[in-house]
Parts: sequence; C-alpha cells; structure tokens
Amino acid sequence: MKKKGKEFWIDLLFWVTLVAAAVPVLYAACRIFVCDRFIIKGYSMEPTLHTGTPVYVNKLILGGRIYTKFDWESDTLHCFRMPGLRKLKVGDIAVYNYQYGTRRDTISFKINYVYAKRCVGCPGDTLSIVNGRYVNSSVADVGVPESSQSRLSATPDSLLFESGGFRAGRFAGEKQRWTIKDFGPILVPGKGIEIQLDSVSRRHYAAVLQYETGQAPEKVVGDTYIFKNNYYFFAGDNVMNSRDSRYDGFVPEDFVVGVFKNRKR
Repeated sequence: MKKKGKEFWIDLLFWVTLVAAAVPVLYAACRIFVCDRFIIKGYSMEPTLHTGTPVYVNKLILGGRIYTKFDWESDTLHCFRMPGLRKLKVGDIAVYNYQYGTRRDTISFKINYVYAKRCVGCPGDTLSIVNGRYVNSSVADVGVPESSQSRLSATPDSLLFESGGFRAGRFAGEKQRWTIKDFGPILVPGKGIEIQLDSVSRRHYAAVLQYETGQAPEKVVGDTYIFKNNYYFFAGDNVMNSRDSRYDGFVPEDFVVGVFKNRKR
C-alpha cells in the first residue's frame, strides 16, 4: 500500500508539472495561431467601437504571423503567415500595425503600435471619396456607417479646415488637392499589378515604392513598376475624427494582425 501511495504522489506531481509547463505554451500558441486581445483606445471607430472596449482578434481567418527574427528594436518586419481561411475583405474590421511605427516618412514596423480600423479597399480596388462618401469599384457598400458619412458630407469645408483635419496631407502628397471629403480615385496596390511610372504615380505610391525597393521614388528605374506585395486601405467608422489611410496611405498585408469583425452581407 505504501508503494502504491508513493506512486500516486509521483504520478500526481508529474501531471501537475506537465500542466504547469503546458499552460504558458498553450497560451502563447493561442495568441499566435488563434486569437489575441486588444483594447480600443480613442474615438476613431465610433459608433461601432468605443474607447476601452476589449476586442478579440481572430487569427485563423488570415493565418497567424510567424516571426522569423525577434529583434524588436528593428523597424523591419520579418515573418511569414500560416495558411488562413480567406483574405481580408472590404467591410472587415481588422487590427494592424501602424505603418509608420518608428519612422515618420518610411513604412516601418513597431510590434505594439496597432490600430483597429475597417478595410475599405483591397488590392486591385479603385477607391474614391466623393462628397464625404466612400466609393469602391468592387463593392457597393464598404461598411462605414451611413450616418458617419452623411455627417461628413453635410459639414462645411470651412469648419473641417479650421479643425486642421481637412487636407489628406501625407497620403500620396496631395496636400493641396485631395481632402477627406473629396479624394482619389486611386488604385489600391497588389502583388503582380503593374502601373505606369510617372510623376503622379511616383507621388501616389511614394511610400510603397520606397518600402519595396529601398530607394527614393524618383530613383526607381523604369517606365513601369510591378508591385511585390499586397496592400489595404483602412478607414475609421468615425470619418470626422480618424487617423487612417486617407492621411497615411496603404498598409502592407504583413502588417495586418487579424480580423476582429467581419461585416455580414
């Protein structure tokens, strides 16, 4: 009986140790492959998401990112993505790493600097904003609440100008022409898509060209250019108060962490 009792405690200790070791591994695996938790900060996604709201990002949809380098001081993302259920779609709300994480004028990665926004443009889409409303060549309704777009449409340009958020400044360099009410049209770049390289396209895709080639846009050689990666255009549901792709341009596909919510069609 004593031997059986001793064996019991040995077995119990083994299983307790095994579970204790497995829990952090399973937790880490869940965050990498299945889901992760973020807290909404700010008002850019109102009325859909409010500041302080916890959101759980589904990583099975796009596939979890697996880092191949773990130098978090570096501003370059090194990773590959596990197979996912599908690509990001217009209308999805996603969490992504802000595309100017460490440098103001060059697409750069910072691991804990993330935004939550709605995808309104996918690779190959042509996107415009006409009198405050998004117009996508592929989808009739991008998912941004109509009430929010109507409010922007009805707001006089003079009031928007006074607020300091009227000009779509960084995006494409169109400081004096494009605004958050009247914008584009512009093609969302995607892998394999070829464009003519001229002064306008070099300006429109300046950040993307530098990101892909490591050169200033004016130094990229050739009359045409074929994009190497997929990119997305994101917008906040609170179109009057959202720092998004209207100002900062396209987000590389690898920067997308996962999908929080997909809009039912």
